[in-house]
Amino acid sequence: MKILITDLTRMQGGHICVAGIDIDKNKRVRPVAGESLSGRLLVTNGGPLDVRRVIDIGRTAPRRSRPEIEDVRFEPRSIRLLSTMPEAEFVQRLTKLAAADLSAIGDDLQPRGRNLVVPEGKGKCSLVIVKMTGTLHVHINAKGRLRLDWHDDIELPITDLRLFENDLRTPDRRKAEWLQHQLAAEGERFVCFGLGRPFEGFHWLQINNIHLSNSADWQLQ
Repeated sequence: MKILITDLTRMQGGHICVAGIDIDKNKRVRPVAGESLSGRLLVTNGGPLDVRRVIDIGRTAPRRSRPEIEDVRFEPRSIRLLSTMPEAEFVQRLTKLAAADLSAIGDDLQPRGRNLVVPEGKGKCSLVIVKMTGTLHVHINAKGRLRLDWHDDIELPITDLRLFENDLRTPDRRKAEWLQHQLAAEGERFVCFGLGRPFEGFHWLQINNIHLSNSADWQLQ
């Protein structure tokens, strides 16, 4: 399976999650392995993974359960780097799949505290690209966590690896400020939303990655 990488996100313990677009079928996909993926796979650590890269992950098998219908099982050792997609083509791919809102997740999406969640095992899908309009505000809150202000008093966590320091844990304030400046400029904004694995009975919504047509060359390095 050939995948265009659109989502690179941080997880606990130095692990990462990757998702993208199935090049041949033009649909969202998330490759998963028997154990969490290591940060050693990132280009910054000498690995093949970076945003806009096209990789071949070899043979896959579906591992689908609601809402993670995009999951396919693969063997990380089979990853083969094919190319880096040109910026204009990358934006075209995002545009082709982008939705206007989060309705694709389904009616189970609901507020919980300052977050949005889906009850465990509910939801129609777990990955949605939304072409955003209006003002977007990225900030590091009082607890030192990277957040994006959503409607009303909702504050969604951002796990975009490009906005964290090398420890994959500490938000990079300089990069967060740069992104906020770019969000205020003209251009198209694409937000890759994802539902996390169940925690306390819910799948919690997060911002996997943010892509900008005026900075489509933004990668890990």
